[in-house]
Amino acid sequence: MREDSMSEVGSGVEGAGSATIAFGSQQVTIRPLWRVTNFYGSRLAMSGDDVHWASGGLHGAALWREQEQVALVDCGRVDRMFFSPDGRLLYASPHLIDREASASVELPSLQASLVAGLEARTMPHDSWFSLEAAAFSPDGAQVVVHARYRTSRTIGAEDDYQGPTQRLLLFEGNTRRLIHVLLEDRRFHRYDAVAIGERYIAGAGSRIRVWDRHTFEVVADLTEHRFDVNQLEFSPDGRFLASVAHDQKLCLWRTGTFDLVGCWVAHPHDAVSLAFHPRLALLATGGGGDEVKLWSLEDPGEQLGAIKFPQVGVVDGLAFGPSGRRLLVALHPDAGEPVVMLYELAIGP
Repeated sequence: MREDSMSEVGSGVEGAGSATIAFGSQQVTIRPLWRVTNFYGSRLAMSGDDVHWASGGLHGAALWREQEQVALVDCGRVDRMFFSPDGRLLYASPHLIDREASASVELPSLQASLVAGLEARTMPHDSWFSLEAAAFSPDGAQVVVHARYRTSRTIGAEDDYQGPTQRLLLFEGNTRRLIHVLLEDRRFHRYDAVAIGERYIAGAGSRIRVWDRHTFEVVADLTEHRFDVNQLEFSPDGRFLASVAHDQKLCLWRTGTFDLVGCWVAHPHDAVSLAFHPRLALLATGGGGDEVKLWSLEDPGEQLGAIKFPQVGVVDGLAFGPSGRRLLVALHPDAGEPVVMLYELAIGP
């Protein structure tokens, strides 16, 4: 870590920190603009206009205009989120939301599709597959989901079901037509973190498996983490795959060969959230503790700076805006209500 490249200063927003980092020949100043109380989940997305944003979780998504909540869309569980380039649509995986209408776009039921191809196998009447994770592709054309077998039978009750209990499925984004069954497994291998890039699909539990998006061939099986992965993302340019996990680590691979670039302890407790900057070779991570950490992609493992928060239990959501000038941070304090903070990034010589 370069001590002369990193500083932490106070801010005008109560309980918030700022940071100034040296990034090559440029200086990046990160300062807080505002904070709002947010009960709607730690999945975050920022529109390209730097004004509209969304938060989501188990029950749906909240739509915001700066500090004002505009609407709450009760669409069910949402996972990874991002806005369309024109800001009109919110891809709240696996749902699609019309921001201007403040309503879900009507799509064929995905729940029915989770059992596609299982019709010939006997499933008890009181069992089902639940959606555990989902991610749209960057163009919204496809969505990958992890589904898990559930039953309402009491523990120890007989269950004659002999089919897979874990499924990783690739669908068309709008029609929900099943494209490919990437994985079926009867063992308890969770894939609760999923991601799609331009070329690859990744699913992760304690290990990460990567498929070619076009041939569906398994191209990598990554085992650097000791515990379950909380989030994984492809970089906007598709060159890297990054993951954070319960083992406190941030791991980074170079796509194509999937050689390990680096894997290091990023936080004193669970590493929970991550976000790539859309234009700079910069990665932000959050987790158990009191700070967001900023890492260099040019010199992996080098911490460029940190944004500190007093009395914060976990930083469980991060999202850069498409312009690169905004950063949303979801915080769960040790005591008090969950909040989202918006930061401005000023990039200059």
